[in-house]
Amino acid sequence: MPRLLCPNCSHEVVYDASLAGKEVFCAHCSSRFVAPGSGNAAAHPSAPPTNAELRQAADNPPATSEAIRRWIWILSGLVVFLIGLILAVSAGRDVRALRTARTQVASGSEATASAHAPSAGQNAYAKWITQLRSAKDPVARYKALEHLVSQGPQAVEAALDALVQTSPDGNLFQMPDGAVAAWVEMGSAGVPTLLPALQSEKPHVRAGAAYVLAQLGGQAKPALQPLAQCVQDAHPRVRWYALEALAGIGPAAAEVQEKLAPLLEHPDRLTRRRVLLVLARIGPKAKGFLPQVQKLAKEDPDTSVRQMAELAARQLDLENLVQQALQEASEELKPLIEQLRGGSPYESVAATKALAKLGTQAAEALPALALALYHQDKWVREGALRALGAIGPQARVYRDAVVAATLDPEPEVRQAAREVLDQMDGRKPKVSP
Repeated sequence: MPRLLCPNCSHEVVYDASLAGKEVFCAHCSSRFVAPGSGNAAAHPSAPPTNAELRQAADNPPATSEAIRRWIWILSGLVVFLIGLILAVSAGRDVRALRTARTQVASGSEATASAHAPSAGQNAYAKWITQLRSAKDPVARYKALEHLVSQGPQAVEAALDALVQTSPDGNLFQMPDGAVAAWVEMGSAGVPTLLPALQSEKPHVRAGAAYVLAQLGGQAKPALQPLAQCVQDAHPRVRWYALEALAGIGPAAAEVQEKLAPLLEHPDRLTRRRVLLVLARIGPKAKGFLPQVQKLAKEDPDTSVRQMAELAARQLDLENLVQQALQEASEELKPLIEQLRGGSPYESVAATKALAKLGTQAAEALPALALALYHQDKWVREGALRALGAIGPQARVYRDAVVAATLDPEPEVRQAAREVLDQMDGRKPKVSP
């Protein structure tokens, strides 16, 4: 059958040869025109298509229109496929993340599987361990811990075995807050029974013991030597918490400072940072580390380690800073700085009170006051804190030294440190009932 292009829309029209010279109908644009051939070649006015022409158009649909519909279906299918693929990839990532998290938890659980198995030791102390873990009343938790401690190191290790979970890589550590609070409330009385746990074959038990000791601050001093043995522990949580406990002990940790030297080059940045914190809390007694610390402050690849190294270098070099301050201080401040640095405890306390009265005018004495926080006499330390608080914002450069004082073994020093921190941080002091 003859074919021609519609003069109106350029679509192909198939028509019967008998229609040559007559009007034909375009099914695409509904226009009418005269097919070439014999007969009248002039176009006639458009008229509605006849039934025969409509059947002709239905039997011979435009090829181009069919192709467009086909491509629309193909493209629609492709879009649906791509959307499905994107959703599948996203779901796959979520599933992998969930499996990774479950694997880590499972690793931690496997590492402590023996802890939660019904061993004879745990069965013997199960009632008290459950009470220590789950009791809502702090008094009940304390009584449970008191009973366990009275039973000796074996009962304490069984409790830690049941209460603590940790993963081999150190990413997971879990211990009930209520149990930790009970240990903190017990204070130094509970330290001796924790010492054997630091040597346990189970890393989560060692980590739990070190963690509790780190919360005790200066009260953990009896554990100084055992903690020093733990700073090289292969498990990161044991190592980290042992270092934090040494930092809490403060200047007294100078006895074990030689064990810290190798850790300044440890590949774990969190270990290096904690070692620097210990040195900062030891203060001038660890001055021999100053060259290494200054090097870390300039060259360590980790920003947080460099910042901690700068803080530690300032604390280690306090004696030199005090000497410089003494040379630059006003005539009014020089005798007070000398009295604070070299006088008797009574004279040093008097110097801190005089500096506190001067307030911001005593800013030149800041290094001497920071050095006084390492004094053996608790009232000198307490007075130095009050003077730092009176000086105001300029004293924030020694804020970490004040934070360290919140772990002081003496309650008067701890209270003064908390109040000064509130001043430094702009918090309202807590009013006693």
